[in-house]
Amino acid sequence: MEENYRYGIQFVSKITGINSHTVRAWENRYNAITPMRDKNKRRLYSNEQIKRLKALKGLVDFGNSISDIAGLADEELLNMLDKFVPSTKQKIQKENEIDTNEVLHNCKMGIQWKKLGILAHEINKTYDLDSNVLIEKIVQPLMDHIQENKKTINDDYFTNMVATTINDALMTKYFKDMNNTYENKMVVCSVGNNFAQNLALQTALLSQSMGIGVKLALNCHDLKFLNYMAKQNDVKKIFISVGYDVNGNRNMYEQIYQKFYRNLTESIDLGVGVILGSYDNVNFQAIENFKQLRSAGLLKKELMHV
Repeated sequence: MEENYRYGIQFVSKITGINSHTVRAWENRYNAITPMRDKNKRRLYSNEQIKRLKALKGLVDFGNSISDIAGLADEELLNMLDKFVPSTKQKIQKENEIDTNEVLHNCKMGIQWKKLGILAHEINKTYDLDSNVLIEKIVQPLMDHIQENKKTINDDYFTNMVATTINDALMTKYFKDMNNTYENKMVVCSVGNNFAQNLALQTALLSQSMGIGVKLALNCHDLKFLNYMAKQNDVKKIFISVGYDVNGNRNMYEQIYQKFYRNLTESIDLGVGVILGSYDNVNFQAIENFKQLRSAGLLKKELMHV
């Protein structure tokens, strides 16, 4: 037996995303693939055959009939995939080509030299990254960097422009990944400054990546409107990001917060759960707490402070 033929059908099914019954059907009905057999008559597949099956699946998913393409040679299948179904392959290639460490380093250099153009250029490279990778490898380290170097930067206007630049990228990513067909939905809003917006946008992207639809309301201080928005969209959860200033305090927003907290339970229906998150002067720890709440079934109480 050739050593290259060593993958069983269950493994191949998981790798290609093709049901094992379908793999057998493509073999038996259309001669699309011819696996080797071991002494126990068990099907074994090679690396090249796995690539062929992936190409077949890509073309079938794009609307081709397996009966029309099953007899094509491997090279013909790959050429068709490149020509007519470029998006998936290009996205994988782009994601593999992005060096997140290099992007992060260049972003930090842009902040150090106070060159927003460099920061924007590097951030724009990340749109095709998975949301979790983007936040973990780029966004959170950048926000930490701002906090750790606020004395060196010594320019609140520039710092807020940096946050705005990052937020613009997150907003673009949010609309790019938006899916209105999700059954579970939540409202995500922010109260306060660019740092509150940043946390809200991170939360929106993480929620979308977990299959939860997001209705976004940035800089919304009207709790009754949020409640109305939740009811109109049949939403049972609201995430509210409350922001600190660049120095990690909320004194400048104290009046807003006092009014906000006072009206919260009066304005939101009892059937709507609320999560409050805030920037904690070190990093966006609220994000991790938020993920833990989600994995635990989200909210156990009507109101929770993160």
